[in-house]
Amino acid sequence: MARRVIFALLVSLAGIAHAACPVGAACLSWAPVMTDTNGKPLNVTVWYNVYRGAKGSSTKTLIRTTTPNVTADTEPAQPTGQQCYNVTAVIADPTAVSKISESVYSAEVCATFALAAPTDGSVEAPTDGSVTP
Repeated sequence: MARRVIFALLVSLAGIAHAACPVGAACLSWAPVMTDTNGKPLNVTVWYNVYRGAKGSSTKTLIRTTTPNVTADTEPAQPTGQQCYNVTAVIADPTAVSKISESVYSAEVCATFALAAPTDGSVEAPTDGSVTP
């Protein structure tokens, strides 16, 4: 019988003001999953899936699967506007060949990303010929 593993992931999001996070990037980190729902230690390799999508959406896009046991991810060059993230833990089921178990979504974290200002002091002219004082 396949074992269903459900656990909570606490995810944090470093915004663009975070010193270690590049400007315009989303830097996510979370605590590693150590036990199953019964409190038993997980002695397996854990991967994490990182999802991005609209706030409150139950269907988000998988943007990355981390390497085993990595508990952080940096997503460079975010689209502008609000971006929301969830993380799931994925483990191989030791009772079945080629069977994996994925947790439910972590709590959602969101940040709003703006276009980066030029760093060389330049200003681009509008492409439609208009000038706003």
